[in-house]
Amino acid sequence: MNELNFFKKDYSERQFVEFIDDEDYSKLGSERSNFDWLKDNILDLGLVAVNPIAGASYQMYKFFRNSETSGIKINPVPKSLKNKFVFPVNETCDVYVGHPKNERQYFPLKDFHKFILEHKFSELINILLHLGAIDISVEYKEGWGQELSAAMSAVISETGDTLNGTAGSKSTKNNTILFNMQLEGTDSPSLAENLSWYPFEETWKLLVNARLKFGLKDTSLKFTYNQDFGINANLITNLENNNINIGGNFTKHNSTVWDITVKFK
Repeated sequence: MNELNFFKKDYSERQFVEFIDDEDYSKLGSERSNFDWLKDNILDLGLVAVNPIAGASYQMYKFFRNSETSGIKINPVPKSLKNKFVFPVNETCDVYVGHPKNERQYFPLKDFHKFILEHKFSELINILLHLGAIDISVEYKEGWGQELSAAMSAVISETGDTLNGTAGSKSTKNNTILFNMQLEGTDSPSLAENLSWYPFEETWKLLVNARLKFGLKDTSLKFTYNQDFGINANLITNLENNNINIGGNFTKHNSTVWDITVKFK
């Protein structure tokens, strides 16, 4: 089986994924000759979709695939291939959206923006930890703020490191420090592994280069989450108008800016 044919597609082609029974998927295969060939090539997957009414996933897919007005491309995936995808722990639903920078990672549609914000922020903090940060302070500027504690928990669990330090948050008259973390820092700074956002963030690259090659001691940068990736109210309205259940209340995009200051060992 060659699932790479799917995962190598452009983001717009793989963005949404609907997992359907293999039997229903085989009906799609009959239209393009051979189910095994479709399975090996993962068909034309893209956007995840659908918690179909009355189990009509095949019919719902047919509707959207033939629709000239929905503007939504739904790519069905047989459930037997679901283990080829990566999902958040303890998160199950019928509608998933692909990570824009990690081709195998998929998130529930209703909480897409929450997961993406946390994932991006977690990666940046993970980079700073591996570079030997001894003090990290995050100041709220606009957008989301309270989600930060959950994101920080994710960082600690993902790195697998024991952080010898303290973390907390405080508010002052003029600003809100979402949290401030003091650490012992590492004596061997390095670039963290398994990074999704880093290849696309030029400011992050500059920071890493300055630290590893020129001994950067302190710096400041902005963390931003401004793009909605097409996951917005218009999409949700379109889905709901076609009786598609996204599995709960939609968490809308909230353009976010946080200021981060860092001191290194």
